[in-house]
This record gives sequence, C-alpha cells and structure tokens, in this order.
Amino acid sequence: MKPQPLHMVADVKIPCAYRPSVSTIVLFGLEVAGEHEPPVYMEIRFVDYASQQIEGDHLMITLELALESAEQDYGISKDDWRQMSDAEIARIRW
Repeated sequence: MKPQPLHMVADVKIPCAYRPSVSTIVLFGLEVAGEHEPPVYMEIRFVDYASQQIEGDHLMITLELALESAEQDYGISKDDWRQMSDAEIARIRW
C-alpha cells in the first residue's frame, strides 16, 4: 500500500543563524507518481504563518530527512509537530 503524504506544522524553537526571520515550518507532503513511491516533502519556511508570508522552501526526499533537518536547523523535535487542519492545508497554494 502506498503511504499517504502528511501535512505538518511546527513553530521554530531555536532561530536559525542563516535564516533568523523564519518563525514556522510546514512539511507539506506531496504524492509521487508510481505505485509504491513514498511521498516527498516540501519544507516551507514562514516569516509569518498567519499571514502566509513565506521566506522560502526546499524539497526533502523523505519525511525522516525533513524532520532531521528541522531539528538541526530550528530546534524542532518530533513532538513539536502537529497535523495541519483541512483549512490550513487549503491555504497552502500548491
């Protein structure tokens, strides 16, 4: 069975030295063509999540890589993430 993509959000715990304005990270799962291909994750960096002000983004090949990167760069642990609501997901223009 093909894994379903997750859509997760977390607030930055430790400001990143080279991206100090980032306050929130979204890991937005995207389906990949192919019967058994796992999703990839777009790391979307927000300056202001409420107003959808984006600093930038980066494609992560696996969820594990995305979570490790967020912990290393922003101090976000696995327990800090929450699932996005349907309304939040709809606001992401993809």
